[in-house]
Amino acid sequence: MTTATVLIAALSGRGLAASARRAGYLPLVADAFGDSDTVEHAAAARCVTDAARIGFRAKPVFSALAELAASAATPPIGLVLGSGFEDRPKLIAALSRRYRLIGNDAQKVARAKNPAGLFALLDTLDIAHPETQLTLPSDARDWLSKRIGGSGGTHVVAAGSAERSAKRYFQRRLGGVPFSVLAGAAGGGVQIVGVSRQWTVGTGPRPYRYGGAVGPVSLPPAIDAILRAAVERVCAALDLVGRRLRLSARR
Repeated sequence: MTTATVLIAALSGRGLAASARRAGYLPLVADAFGDSDTVEHAAAARCVTDAARIGFRAKPVFSALAELAASAATPPIGLVLGSGFEDRPKLIAALSRRYRLIGNDAQKVARAKNPAGLFALLDTLDIAHPETQLTLPSDARDWLSKRIGGSGGTHVVAAGSAERSAKRYFQRRLGGVPFSVLAGAAGGGVQIVGVSRQWTVGTGPRPYRYGGAVGPVSLPPAIDAILRAAVERVCAALDLVGRRLRLSARR
């Protein structure tokens, strides 16, 4: 066990805190819930005001991280960002000016979350994906609207009922059971962490709210090979680092 501390900020910091503990670090966690499981893994934890309701804002995030850093037994080696920052590249950039960022910088996150650029890249790499466009389809049946950089599924709605906004894009709905592959990337290499099955628990105006994931699961060899190859090509093309890439498939 080392005495080195590391800052973590995420909507839910429990998983990252547990990983940091297993790696021998003392995690200092700022997240939206401050639940007992996260607190159990963390050397110190702070709940970021209103993050669960409206997302991360600069002042509460900086305040929570400053408190954690001040309370640390040793200066934190850096900051790991988890979920909740996908649509906030400006905040990521601001945090990187204050802390050493361990993971993808603001520019890489913005590029990975830009639907026009990302899906064009997937076409170039010959990676299959749902039909995607930035404008409302003339026939919106079987299309969904998603917020650029959104996470958690609460932002996903039927295309015909979506607000008109430059921050949204449209994607054809596909049937099947969703699976997700999680990978870590560093130094030009890629390591598959595992595959999970996901589901939704949404109702009413938020029918696609994320419900959970279970894994590891095994996929048919042909599908598994396709996903692994896709992960390697996307990570290399975007020059990603850290455990931040998720590619989904359905069967």
